Amino acid sequence: MNTARRRQLIEQMLRSRSAQSQHEIAAALSARGISITQATISRDLAALGALKGSGGYVLADTGNRSDGETESVLESIRTHSLSIRAADSIVVIRTNPGHANVLGAAIDMRLPTGVIGCIAGDDTLFLAATSRAVAQRLATRLTRAQNSEH
Repeated sequence: MNTARRRQLIEQMLRSRSAQSQHEIAAALSARGISITQATISRDLAALGALKGSGGYVLADTGNRSDGETESVLESIRTHSLSIRAADSIVVIRTNPGHANVLGAAIDMRLPTGVIGCIAGDDTLFLAATSRAVAQRLATRLTRAQNSEH
């Protein structure tokens, strides 16, 4: 099997569900008749932009950037955020332990308009906005997304 097809299968699997380990990915591919080493899986995951959080491996969406709050970022907000608050020109997002990096990677791929950068810890993410007003508007939009069902 060629590299592109194998990576496509891994991507399809991670888009439908997370994988707890590289062994789980290998087992899923093995069930499809594909033998693969851990080193190859590791390279494939890196090439796909997969991230490992407490929920396992997930894909950081790398599609074309639009005007900020794309559906993948909003879905990440719904999935990973616990609380969102503006503090002066910073938006503080709290997550479950291990989820801030996953959410930060999704946001980094598509920085919302007016955000100049973000820093993620284990369970807290800071978004630096260009002004207090921008931070307030962003916190309001992200809170709406967090509370929406789609």
